[in-house]
Amino acid sequence: MKLRHLRLLYFSALLVVKFTVKFTIVLAPQTLYVGFFMFARTLQIPKRSFFLFGPRATGKTTWLKKMLPNAFMINLLSNEMYFNLLKAPSHLSELVLACDKKKWIIIDEIQRIPNLLNEVHYLMEDYGYKFVLTGSSARKLKKSQSNLLAGRAITLKMFPLIREEYKNTFNLNDILSFGSLPIVLNDFENR
Repeated sequence: MKLRHLRLLYFSALLVVKFTVKFTIVLAPQTLYVGFFMFARTLQIPKRSFFLFGPRATGKTTWLKKMLPNAFMINLLSNEMYFNLLKAPSHLSELVLACDKKKWIIIDEIQRIPNLLNEVHYLMEDYGYKFVLTGSSARKLKKSQSNLLAGRAITLKMFPLIREEYKNTFNLNDILSFGSLPIVLNDFENR
């Protein structure tokens, strides 16, 4: 039976099929390292600034660290950084202006301080910096009526793993049982 027939059977009759698969790792420039296995994501880095949204644990930060290893990263999960920028968003300019303009600037979890988007806009327009702005809640940014950088940054979405990203590690039973978040698939002890 072909895979598409298995999908049709599963969705129409709730048939669960177990596959046994040999694990083969394929290295690619956009390979995502998670736990014991590496997953090559199909998402590509654009040439201009972008938002990267997606559910928690899909591998956004890990993927960016792999794809842009020389980028300057600002992680808003760090309490020190968070409170510093919350108190004075203009400190973002000081941090970024100390960087080379050719470097990507990554702000992880941007939804925590939506007001930073005004500073990002300023740095993009006046100095030509390129930004990656990640988050798991695009809704929070929209609700806060913050500057969404219209026309200056595109929006990409990272979802849990898709079939093409599994290569030879695809196991339908595991996906049906545990979902396809990379962190869950690699946590053999707790599933």
